[in-house]
Amino acid sequence: MWTDEKIGGLPAPPKTRRAVRVAVGLSLTLLPDGRRCFTVHAELKDVNGWTKRIRRHLGWWPDVSLDEARTQAVYYRQMAAKGGDFRRSKAELAQITKEYMATRHAQYREEQDAKARRRAERLEAQALRRRAVAEARELRIAANVARRAAQEAKKKKPLPPTHKTPKPNPTLDAAVVRQQLTNLWGK
Repeated sequence: MWTDEKIGGLPAPPKTRRAVRVAVGLSLTLLPDGRRCFTVHAELKDVNGWTKRIRRHLGWWPDVSLDEARTQAVYYRQMAAKGGDFRRSKAELAQITKEYMATRHAQYREEQDAKARRRAERLEAQALRRRAVAEARELRIAANVARRAAQEAKKKKPLPPTHKTPKPNPTLDAAVVRQQLTNLWGK
C-alpha cells in the first residue's frame, strides 16, 4: 500500500525517469533531480471503435498528495469510460504555453544578459593580461638593451696613451717660436 511517506522515501533514478504504478491508472514518475509527479492513464474509445491511450499530468508531489491524486484519477478514468476526453483543451494549453513562454523569456533574457556580462568581463581581463604582458616584454627588452650597451661600453674602453704630443698653440708668436727652435738646435 502506497503512502506519502513511502513516496518521499523512494530514491531518485540515476540517469533517466522511471514510472512506478501506484494504483489502477495512476502512476508516479520519478525524475533524476528528485522531483516526483502523478500521471493518470486511461483508454478512450472513439466513434470508430478504436481505443487510444491518453494520459494527463495531475501535479507534482508533495503539492498534490497521494489521496488527491487517487481521487482525480478515479474522476478522469470515469470520464474516459463515458467517452469524455480529459486531456487539456487547446485554449487551456495555449494559456499554459503563454504563461510558460512569458516566464521562460524573462529567464532567457536574464541568462543571455548574464552570459554577455561574463563574456565582457572575460574579454576585459584578457585585454588587461595582454597589456601587462606587453609592458613586461617592453621592460625586459629595455633592460636587455641597457645591459648589452653596458657590456659593449666595457669592451670598447679606450686605452690611455703612452705619450702625449704637444698641441700647437695658435697664440704663440712666430718670432718666439723661431727663437726657441734656434736655442734647441743651436743655429
